[in-house]
Amino acid sequence: MVIEGDARRFIVESISLERDLSQKQMQLLSMKGPMNEKRASMLDNICKVNAVANVEGKGRDDFKLSLLEQAEQLLLSREAG
Repeated sequence: MVIEGDARRFIVESISLERDLSQKQMQLLSMKGPMNEKRASMLDNICKVNAVANVEGKGRDDFKLSLLEQAEQLLLSREAG
């Protein structure tokens, strides 16, 4: 029983830490401002590189920050649920 209690303690602590981490991630993702401006600029550059680098003309250049944010929210909601 002592061993079981010790093992359970680590599992309970891990669950608590994961919950805290998920909450912190949600807070970071909801931040607007300079961080999102930088992310949007980075995505624009990646899209330009993708469009130019694809010699067959199938490069996409329409990936926007809003789509990335929606994907992140979906991923976090699945992790939390």
